[in-house]
Amino acid sequence: METNFAQDIYVKGVVMEEMLDGQLVPLEFVNVVWLASNNSTTTDSTGYFFIAHGETDGNKLMFQYLGFDPDTVEVNAGQYLSVVFKEEAKVLDEVVVSYHKRTTEVSFLDPLQMQNISKEELFKAACCNLSESFETNATVDVSFTDAVTGAKEIQMLGLSGKYSLISQEQMPGATGIAIPYGLLYTPGSWIESIQISKGSGSVLQGYESMTGQINVELKKPFEGEKFLLNGYFNEAYRSEGNVFARTDIGPMFNTAIMGHYSAYPRQEDHNHDGFTDLPTGSLIVLLNRWDYHNAKSGLESQLIFQWLKDEKESGTVTHEEGHPGFYKAQIDNDRVQVYGKLGYVFPAKRYNSLGSQWGFTQHKQDALIGEHVYDAKQTSLYGN
Repeated sequence: METNFAQDIYVKGVVMEEMLDGQLVPLEFVNVVWLASNNSTTTDSTGYFFIAHGETDGNKLMFQYLGFDPDTVEVNAGQYLSVVFKEEAKVLDEVVVSYHKRTTEVSFLDPLQMQNISKEELFKAACCNLSESFETNATVDVSFTDAVTGAKEIQMLGLSGKYSLISQEQMPGATGIAIPYGLLYTPGSWIESIQISKGSGSVLQGYESMTGQINVELKKPFEGEKFLLNGYFNEAYRSEGNVFARTDIGPMFNTAIMGHYSAYPRQEDHNHDGFTDLPTGSLIVLLNRWDYHNAKSGLESQLIFQWLKDEKESGTVTHEEGHPGFYKAQIDNDRVQVYGKLGYVFPAKRYNSLGSQWGFTQHKQDALIGEHVYDAKQTSLYGN
């Protein structure tokens, strides 16, 4: 028996989904197709559809909706349809989209060309401090300025490190008399990521950024491993130990303690020139940071205390004091740094915020290089 569509040349109706609790919810963008001719339409926001009928359309309508099996209904002229998809008939539960993040990335959204080095990239370098974190990076070159003091500096765009800004947590880092040794004062196991930008940069954290800026982000006290302990030892008796521990004081307070100790006890003279190849000595660095986050009030704050003591000694290895060829270099550094951040994010307008940053640094150096005394003391204040 053939269905007559001579008088009514349309079919209309509504498509809904029956939830597990029995509630009916209209479905939008359901594809309604004449099975014979593939002529189609879609439902609106209320689940309603209206489809015209042609001579070649036949009398079977197919309803297609993502996540459900298609349903075919035989219709009559001018019929009003009520089609219901049941939730238990879903054939697609979830879709997982995975992405493998590169260990070194350059953002195509940021107007500034900034290279981000993640902690996964630092694993490749097997680094022990910041100066050894760029061995797999072609942008930054790190070299010894002289073997007597053991000072290292970076080179960017062909210029020495004093023309590059090194910041820590977007705060002024190694500046002034700390530049020759500042790269040694950040252990590699503390680093979460490094951001590198080439060319003249902002003077927000300092005025040194003529050839580029390097910002070091430390591990946070509210994410990652709870406790980390590692060590290093080589055939030259160079030994290092690092510790990281974090804890949750409350739902909004987090704190972390970081410690580092390294020692270079053995004098090396591989080229037999009578001078040590690298200084002997020790370095101890302690850091304590506090973080406060209140999502409801929009208040955020951060406070970091850092102290270090660095002792180096180099010179001749075959001559004793009083000998005509005797030469000695002894450098002791003592550094204290305190900096904090306080910010407020408007809860109703998350894109609006107010913030302040402040810092205090005191660096004291007692140095005897040959017969010359080089004692220095630098006190720095920063506010933004």
